[in-house]
Amino acid sequence: MADRANMVASFGGQGNLSGISCDGITLARGNMVRLSSAVPKKPKERKAPKPPKVTLWKEVAAELYPKAAAQGMHFSAKLTHSNSAAAGVRLSAEAKAGLPYVAVSEIDGVPLDYIKMDTRLSGAWTNLRRVQVGDAAEAPGEQVESIKGALDSARRSAAEEGTQSVEERLRQVILQDVDGADFSVTPLQSAGLSEVIQRRLRDEDERAKAAGLKRFRTRGVLGLGGANPQNMGGLVRSTQRPLWFSAPQEDPAIRQALAIHYRGIEVRPSRVRVQAYIDWRAALMRAHAGAMPSNAQHRQKEVEFLSALADDLKLRGAAAREQLAKGAKAGLFEGDDSRLSTTVPADVAALIEPARRYAGWERDLARRLYQALLSMTVLVNGQRVLLPIGQAESVRWIGTLEECLS
Repeated sequence: MADRANMVASFGGQGNLSGISCDGITLARGNMVRLSSAVPKKPKERKAPKPPKVTLWKEVAAELYPKAAAQGMHFSAKLTHSNSAAAGVRLSAEAKAGLPYVAVSEIDGVPLDYIKMDTRLSGAWTNLRRVQVGDAAEAPGEQVESIKGALDSARRSAAEEGTQSVEERLRQVILQDVDGADFSVTPLQSAGLSEVIQRRLRDEDERAKAAGLKRFRTRGVLGLGGANPQNMGGLVRSTQRPLWFSAPQEDPAIRQALAIHYRGIEVRPSRVRVQAYIDWRAALMRAHAGAMPSNAQHRQKEVEFLSALADDLKLRGAAAREQLAKGAKAGLFEGDDSRLSTTVPADVAALIEPARRYAGWERDLARRLYQALLSMTVLVNGQRVLLPIGQAESVRWIGTLEECLS
C-alpha cells in the first residue's frame, strides 16, 4: 500500500488527488488516469549519425566519354513524358545573349543529360554526371580532366535529336510572330537547369548556416519517372524538388488597360437595342402590308435608335479612356508616350483619345458601326436572320450616325 501511496503522490502531490488506488490505476473524480512510475527512466543513448554513403569511382575507358557527351542534351522530351520518343536539344556556347533571365542560354556550364540511355555508355554517363554535379572527389585527376574536356567539346556545338516530328504525348503551345501569324512550339524541360538551381539553393543553405541563420524555402516533391526515374535521365532527381512561389494577384485595371492599349475597343452595337428596334419595325410592316411607312414620326424613331447606338459607343470610348488613365497611374506608360498602340485603327483611336481625332473620323467610325450592324443577326418571325436593312437606308443611316458621333 505504501508503494501505491507513493505513486499517487508522485502523480499529483500529496492531498491533490482524491480517490483510491488499485494496481497503478487511480479513479479520481470519476476519470480514469494511468499513473506513471516514480522510478526515473534511463535516457536513451543517441546513435551517432551514419556517415554519408561513398560511391566508389568506377574506371571507364577514356574513349567512351566523348561518345557519351556528344549525345548529351540540355533539354529532353522525357521530362514531359517518360514514355515519349527520345527527343532533345543542346545549345551552343554562342547562344548566350546576355539577357537577365535564369535560363539555359544565359548560364555557363549547365550540365548535359542523356535523352535515352545507351547501356554501353551507362558507366561513362555515371562518371559524367558525378563530375558535373561535383561528386567526384575520389576520381583520378586524369579521368576528371578527360571528362571535362569531353563536356567542353560537346557544349561548344549545338545539337538536336528527334525534333523532326511532334510526339503525341508532348504539349503544344500556339504563339504569334511579329506579324500576328500563328506558329506552334513544343516546350521541353531541362534537368541540367534544375541541377544548377538546386546547387545554388544548397550554397544558400550553407551560407545561412555559417551565419547562424535559418533559411526556409517552400519545396515540393514531384513523382517523375515512376519506379525508375533514370528512364528520364541521369539528373532527374533535381527536377523532383520544385520550388513553390505565391503567384502575383491579377490587377483587372492593368489587364483592361493593356487590352485597350493594343486592341482598342470593339465597335459593336447593343444587341438588345437592335432587337427592340427590329421588333418595332416588324410590327409596323405587318400593319402596313409588308411595307415600312415613311413619315416624320417613324423617321424620328429611327434617329432615336441610331443616336442611342452612337451614345453607347461614345460612353464606351470614355470608359476606355478612364481605363487607360488607370494604367498610366499604375506606371504602364512612360512620359508622354501615346497610350494607344499603332495597331489600333485610327478611327477607334480617335474615339478613345480626342487628341487623335482628324477630319472625317466620325464618318469612318459611322461606317464601321454600320458594318457591324449589317453583320448582326436578329429574330424575325421566330427565325434568326441578318439585319433586314435595305440599300436605300444605308446612306441615310451612315449620315445619321456620323452626325450623332460628332
